[in-house]
Order: sequence, then structure tokens, then C-alpha cells
Amino acid sequence: MSAHAPAGLHRLEEALAEVRGDRVSLGTIVDSLGPGGWGLSLLLFGASGLIPGIAPVFGVALCLIALGMIVGHGRPWLPERMRGWQTDRRGLDKGLRRLRPVLGWIERWLRPRGEAFLTDPMLRIVGLAALVNAVLVVLPVPFGNTAPAIATLVLALGLTMRDGYAVLAGMVLTGIALLIDAVLLWTGYQAVTALFGWLF
Repeated sequence: MSAHAPAGLHRLEEALAEVRGDRVSLGTIVDSLGPGGWGLSLLLFGASGLIPGIAPVFGVALCLIALGMIVGHGRPWLPERMRGWQTDRRGLDKGLRRLRPVLGWIERWLRPRGEAFLTDPMLRIVGLAALVNAVLVVLPVPFGNTAPAIATLVLALGLTMRDGYAVLAGMVLTGIALLIDAVLLWTGYQAVTALFGWLF
């Protein structure tokens, strides 16, 4: 781990440093984040939405993490069957290292503030935004996972760094991601319809 890693990523890597083996289960990863690790959970699963190959698996996990936030679970939660899902540890580490510049750029603007957006009721709203982003990550929309993954990263870093304004920005970005994916879906539908019309 680099000494110059962004603070949010630094905390995440410290938690993951306790996890051993080339293959690691989602349950082990979530347990390593500890109680109240909502920000780190969103950071991990949101960041994974930008990593080719593992985005769908982590997107499904993100859906359930978000649902846990909405219903008020005390800590990040996954069902027992999903806890056994495994991913390649080296691919995960490599993907997180590639995200350092992005996370570092975002964190330059963050500081503790906006406590009104960090209350328990707001946490449930953040969970709803994270759920929307998670569904968008899972949907098979070409290039459609980038915007919701970035929105999730901003939400996650806002929680991790206790920056309520970043949390608010993440919710705004969620709305933008929803609009972008809707446009991508509509464009894809129009293209397929035109292709079938030309062929048949």
C-alpha cells in the first residue's frame, strides 16, 4: 500500500490487509470492514463497479448493502449464500490501485462539514441512492456502469470523510447517472430497432 494513498482508500486497504489468500469471499471482505463500515462498504463495492470482470458480482452485493442501509441494519450485511461468493484478490487489489488518482482527486475537496446530511434518516436516503446506482451497475448497459459507480464513490467518500456536502453531491450525481443510463438505454433500443428494420 502506498503511503500516498487517498485517506478513504487507505482505510479500505488497511481493512483488506487482514484478508488472506488469492481468492476471497464477499463475506470475509464485508466482515473485515467492521461495524458501521457503510462508507467503506460503498467505497469498495462502488469502486468495483469500475473494475472490468467483477463489476456485476459486486454490483449485486452493492444492491444488498444498500438495502441494509435503507432498512436500518447496524452493519453492512449480505445473505449467507452471497457471503460465500468469491473473487480474485489480486484483481481487486490491482483495480483499487488504479483508482487511486480518481479517489485522490475527489478527496482533495472533502472535509468534515454538513452534519445535517449525515444523520440516521439521511443514511437511509443515501442507501436508496446507492441502490439506484447498484441496479444501474448490474444492468447490461454498454458504458452504463461508469456514472453510477462514480456517484457511489462520491457518496462513499462523503460518509467516510464525514462530508455531508459530498453526500449531497453524490445524490445529485445519482440522478445524473440515472438520466445518462436512460439515454444510453433509449439510444441502444433505437439502434437495435433500426438494425432489425434494415435487416427485415
